[in-house]
Amino acid sequence: MLRWIIFCLALTVTFCLGKARYVASAVAAAVALAATPAGTAAASQRFALCNDGNFHDRDDICALPMELALLSAAGQAGSVVHVEYSNHFWESDSAQAAAMQQSATVNTANTWGGFNTSVFFDAHSGNNVNLAAVNHLTNAINQSSASSPLTIMAGGPMQTIGMALAASRASARPYVTIISHSTWNDVHSGNFGPSEGLTGTTYNWSQLGTMGANLIHIKDQNATINGTYAEYSWLNGSGNARLQWLWDRGQAAGKSNFDCSDAGMTYYALTGDVNASPAKVRTFLTAPAPTPTPAPVRINCGGPAYTDTAGQTWPQDSFFSGGTARKYSSSQFVSGTADATLYQSERFAQTLAYTIPVANGSYVVTLYFAEMYHNAPGQRVFSVTLEGQPVIKDLDIWATVGKFAALQRTFGVTVNDGALEIVGTASVDNAQLAAIQVKPATVNQAPTVYAGPDQAITLPNQIHRAR
Repeated sequence: MLRWIIFCLALTVTFCLGKARYVASAVAAAVALAATPAGTAAASQRFALCNDGNFHDRDDICALPMELALLSAAGQAGSVVHVEYSNHFWESDSAQAAAMQQSATVNTANTWGGFNTSVFFDAHSGNNVNLAAVNHLTNAINQSSASSPLTIMAGGPMQTIGMALAASRASARPYVTIISHSTWNDVHSGNFGPSEGLTGTTYNWSQLGTMGANLIHIKDQNATINGTYAEYSWLNGSGNARLQWLWDRGQAAGKSNFDCSDAGMTYYALTGDVNASPAKVRTFLTAPAPTPTPAPVRINCGGPAYTDTAGQTWPQDSFFSGGTARKYSSSQFVSGTADATLYQSERFAQTLAYTIPVANGSYVVTLYFAEMYHNAPGQRVFSVTLEGQPVIKDLDIWATVGKFAALQRTFGVTVNDGALEIVGTASVDNAQLAAIQVKPATVNQAPTVYAGPDQAITLPNQIHRAR
């Protein structure tokens, strides 16, 4: 019997409004969120939840716990960098606000586990905004980059998100994606806030896009993830305290149905599926926990620990065999990089080896080089193997990019013995490495092969047929 493994590309339609991008496909949205296939979340993806629940509709008393449960079940609790609740701050009901605090921190985060509760904020203070919540979200936005994007689930009016975005660095905003499903939330701050007591600049959904953020509007989740109490009865009496707490919060919301509509955005962010349902949620929450994705390994060869401009940590030199560490002046300019520090140290040897312990699997390895010592081409020439396979032959850094210039080479490799072996062998002088990064390969990662000195061929992903 033939079994086909088919890689599908989804056609998408994107509508532009100013700088806002409205993505009309779940697969396209998954790409916009994390540059990963639909149904996955990138290891570097960060999440923020912005909910109200303290006035008007009580649905977030149920929805916020469900959002946290979905993230925990997906192994993404540690990726949650900001949670705010009761963000209809200009008008509030004290009983609903107290219920939201219960939903956010008292039991949900602690019961489901893995969350840093120091990033949880009550967004209202009396009938004023809690500026600590806004400032914290601003900081999360400012840390956004291509390698560490931020996805914000807008489960309330857009006011606090707009305030945080307006105070953020413009250069970080293109790496922020905001998801909404509710036209009520989209316009409430600007259209109705002033009559309710909101003063100052107000923010609606469309304004967030004009400030440079990416906007994704999915269909109303009230008709998808919400269900009758009978459809969610599997939460009740299961003997599982985590599921029971979700049932109890649904009861606390006091709605005529089990209303967790805003959680549909989180389900979508994690799966790319805009059609959540009680049955799908049950499968998601009760299926075996996913195997954690191995964390990237980074090494600052020959140097101390360093945090780069993207906020990534490069631990001090380790996993090497022999060789000599050399440091250069911290004031030495290195072209082609915003992180000169990575290239201002090196480890060198005639035969330079690193043996890095990793789980078996496929990885993307990036090697970082810079010629900081020699003054002419031909004075350092070396080759590199990964797992015994040649990937670079006769590299002359000076001849390739000159002196004091950053050079990177990236390759795919499969590890089957629990350790990644990187070996540089010099034919002239010494092999050299400035830094190493090892990241788990994503689905559809195109392989690379050696194709002669300082060249690489990228092969297209194949459609495989198995018998």
